[in-house]
Amino acid sequence: RDTAVQLVGSSAAFSGVTIQGRLLIDDKNESNENGAVSVVRLSNCTLKTVGDEQVGVHVFGNGAASSSRTVLLVEDCTIESTFAGILGNGSDDCYGTDIKVLNSTVKGAYAGIYQPQRGSRLLVQNSTVEGMTGIAVKGGTVTIQNCIVNGTAEKGFLPTEDQVKASRNGWLDTGAGVYVEANYDWADEITLTITDSTISTKTLDVPNVLIVGEKADAVTANSNYSNTNTNANDQSSGIG
Repeated sequence: RDTAVQLVGSSAAFSGVTIQGRLLIDDKNESNENGAVSVVRLSNCTLKTVGDEQVGVHVFGNGAASSSRTVLLVEDCTIESTFAGILGNGSDDCYGTDIKVLNSTVKGAYAGIYQPQRGSRLLVQNSTVEGMTGIAVKGGTVTIQNCIVNGTAEKGFLPTEDQVKASRNGWLDTGAGVYVEANYDWADEITLTITDSTISTKTLDVPNVLIVGEKADAVTANSNYSNTNTNANDQSSGIG
């Protein structure tokens, strides 16, 4: 099936399991009347999608303004997707997620990981992430520690201000290793921290870490990636 597993307000643990198809964590589902948050752990698992442009793990928070967050823990796993390995949803009723990727490999044809949600956290540690854009960010707190993050696009591009403003749903495939689009209403909350990691892009058209959008300056001021090991490209660039 396109969706192999669907969870709504659930606690679930998978260990040593092969999943063929999408894992959907859907806490915004209308059947979740009490706004329960899921806690999902994948340990020593393999997930591979079965269709074209299919998400690997799709995470929807319940959108509640509370300290409880939808939790996804991926540890010692391999995720390979024909679209995005791990995909959040940027709609305003889907926020409030806590995603941790530890000692794992996450690959997507377009993005390894996409994190657009406000009030959310993403930690990637001791892992390899790659996609046409390695990690795409539009909200939340993002921490990358001791990782390899690759943008695999053969030809990337620096987006114009108009292109960034028009990118309300999804992200632009710039080819950057880490790409931040600071144009959502909550973009000024974005905090990006990268330490002891290698961030790379195949193209010389874009830097390894690219921050763009109307609130790019605020994101840059809140971020810290001075200890990042990069290739010959410039480390960051802002359009705003």
